[in-house]
Amino acid sequence: MVEDTHDQRDLFAAELTSAGFDVVQAADGETAIEEAKRYNPKAIVLDLMLPGVSGFNVARLLRANEQTQDALIVAVTALTSDTFRSYAFEAGCNSVLRKPVIGATVVGEIVRLLAKRVPTARGPSGSGSSSGPAPGA
Repeated sequence: MVEDTHDQRDLFAAELTSAGFDVVQAADGETAIEEAKRYNPKAIVLDLMLPGVSGFNVARLLRANEQTQDALIVAVTALTSDTFRSYAFEAGCNSVLRKPVIGATVVGEIVRLLAKRVPTARGPSGSGSSSGPAPGA
């Protein structure tokens, strides 16, 4: 969960935790990149307007890193223009949600995107089971 506004970050993190996700928080782009490399999350909720390294650049850097390139990235932003939305997708985001957005919507989007990946996330035998949401938002 990458969000520079403390209250917003805590609200999203609480919703994600309630949904069964293990949550690591970052308040800026540089910390987000370090934490993503350390924890290798399956999904990242990313504010696009961050101090230091922007969310756009965080997404690009995560996509360029072999260890983090497959993480789902859900951008959450107050930027409302279609141009910024296009930039987010070009940077590597899988989805863009516009603020204000409630935590339940963020959780729902992560669950939806992770569900699309279930068939490709199974083992070599094609069998696998899921015991709830995957950690790493």
